[in-house]
Amino acid sequence: MKKMLLQKSELERVLQLMTEFDCDYVTLRQDSGSGIGTVLQADFPVTVKNTAGEFRVEISGVENW
Repeated sequence: MKKMLLQKSELERVLQLMTEFDCDYVTLRQDSGSGIGTVLQADFPVTVKNTAGEFRVEISGVENW
């Protein structure tokens, strides 16, 4: 099991977007491949013209290191 460290501001941003997208769940992705810091992304479920998909938003990135 991997642990994920999240800041309060990141959680607040995720909750804000969940409200805007009117969704009940979100998939979080944290990439630490750079070796310096991490990039946090959130995938939100969306449906466009009866086609389901995901919309990915960067929650925090290099500017937050």
